[in-house]
Amino acid sequence: MAHTPETRAKAISEVASGDTYDAVSTKHGISKRTLINWVQEARTAPELHQIAPNDARQLRFTKALDEFLFSTIKMVHAWAEKCSDPHFIQHDPQGVNELGKTVLERADRMVSILEGRE
Repeated sequence: MAHTPETRAKAISEVASGDTYDAVSTKHGISKRTLINWVQEARTAPELHQIAPNDARQLRFTKALDEFLFSTIKMVHAWAEKCSDPHFIQHDPQGVNELGKTVLERADRMVSILEGRE
């Protein structure tokens, strides 16, 4: 079955963003093997090896920033889930404060990076 370039690009992007091969292949009706092949082809595409040094640095920075933002969002989500657990709040109020402090520090660092201060 032929898939549109848009489907292929979206599926590759979702895997690159951290979604599992199983979830993405099911979502788009793509065999897992096809999806693995697409991702491998994208990672070894010749055009990626012809990027100028400044573009390559920019690409690495963008990827690192994306990973940082994604991990920060995951951490905030996990913090919100944990801090909404009445048992945790009641039995470990200091833990709630520590988690909050960690999340705020991480968010402040994210803002600093986005503003170019780091």
